[in-house]
Amino acid sequence: TASSLDNPLWDSITKVTEAMVPGTRTMPFLLVGATDARFFRRAGSIAYGYGLFSERIPFAQFMS
Repeated sequence: TASSLDNPLWDSITKVTEAMVPGTRTMPFLLVGATDARFFRRAGSIAYGYGLFSERIPFAQFMS
């Protein structure tokens, strides 16, 4: 399932992230797997997974 990006929660996440880490941008990203968010969405709530990723850190370093 997916939550829309056109809502106040997404706007708040974007504003806070950009204020805390200047020069960043918030973008949707698909991760394979499952979280409890699917249950919240089925109940009509908006739910996101959230993480900070850097294109400057190679994937191998990120995983170590």
